[in-house]
Amino acid sequence: MSIQYKIIGVIVIIAALFGLHYYDRHKAVERAETALISKYEADYQKKVIDAQKASNNLLAAVIEDERVKNEALSNINAWQSATIDSLRKRPTRSQLNSAVAEARKACTGAELYREDGEFLAGEAARAEKLIKERDYYYEQYERARLALEALQGSTP
Repeated sequence: MSIQYKIIGVIVIIAALFGLHYYDRHKAVERAETALISKYEADYQKKVIDAQKASNNLLAAVIEDERVKNEALSNINAWQSATIDSLRKRPTRSQLNSAVAEARKACTGAELYREDGEFLAGEAARAEKLIKERDYYYEQYERARLALEALQGSTP
């Protein structure tokens, strides 16, 4: 019987060593998993903070650009009003008889009738406003694109 006890003892020792190995491996996996989760959580928090900073920077830039754009648009409106006021002193277009077709030569801006000058001043102001709006939105797009590239460039 002593051989049976020896075999049982060896089996118990092997089982105990296998159990310890399994337990140690399980604990190592849990520690590695916890460390990895902590690292990912820290990386995530850093990315959230970076994104919030970029968002705040973009918002501040939008507010400033909006102020500058509105100032430029009000200057254009003031120019248009001043131009239209100065054109009020010009003569109006005479009522032409529709039966008489008269060939007119080209004229300079100084010779324009009031209605024509007002129309052209309005169109010039409208075109300037559109240019300012376009430039504003292009600048906002470019700023957002660069901020996004900077955020994506910081990812590993």
